[in-house]
Amino acid sequence: MPRSARRAPRCTRSPWPPPRAGAPATPKHHAHRLEHAAALYRGGFLTGFALRDSAEFDEWMIVVTEELRRECGSVLERLVDGLADLGRVDDAIAHARRLVTLDQLHEPAHRRLMQLYATCGRRADAIRQYRECVAILDRELGVRPLDETTALHRAIVEDRDGSTDQVAEVERPRPRERGLAQPVN
Repeated sequence: MPRSARRAPRCTRSPWPPPRAGAPATPKHHAHRLEHAAALYRGGFLTGFALRDSAEFDEWMIVVTEELRRECGSVLERLVDGLADLGRVDDAIAHARRLVTLDQLHEPAHRRLMQLYATCGRRADAIRQYRECVAILDRELGVRPLDETTALHRAIVEDRDGSTDQVAEVERPRPRERGLAQPVN
């Protein structure tokens, strides 16, 4: 195996005790573990560190950095859903914002943040998030949002009475789903 494909060892320890023997882990227990895992990721792997004339090291560092970023994204997606299910919507929003920052082109993350804002009555924030998503996709890729994202935006805008029934009907994004975006005309 080439050196660049080797993986860093994974940490399997957690400061959170496992559930009692034979007892299933609770959603709250899972949320605590995911919060701890998310807190461990603080940005690029070895940011600012370099070795002269070492293309192999640079290649390995890029691979590990991207792998860790993807893993953090997966943890954040599960954490956001778990916190929302536990009714900790404000915490879910904070982690969803971090997820959007981690990967601004991941449209399902924008949708999830829009849903969370709308669910707790922050329609203006949800609409602002949609506009941010549109601007990023246009600037970076020259595409429009997916129909699903536009439908969610429409449901939020049309929710004149303050209920969130239409928003709740929009399917929750699946982890790391990718769709083909539509070109801007």
